[in-house]
Amino acid sequence: MKISAMIEELKRLKEEHGDLEVTCTHSLFEDGYSFEEGRVNESFPDTYETTADNICIATTKPEHFGEKHIRIWM
Repeated sequence: MKISAMIEELKRLKEEHGDLEVTCTHSLFEDGYSFEEGRVNESFPDTYETTADNICIATTKPEHFGEKHIRIWM
């Protein structure tokens, strides 16, 4: 998501719902792959959620991000 799209969406949500905490949800497993189906170790949760702690410019070069991108530390 580009900065401009994120700002617009956050403004819209703030207008509608107020100044809320922003969290991020992620899964270590691809869709359809979970421990409930007995396919991975049960010590790993399907998903986790956390809040943003810091934001910075990253200059690593994964091809799908380009030379610079924003990294949000959780």
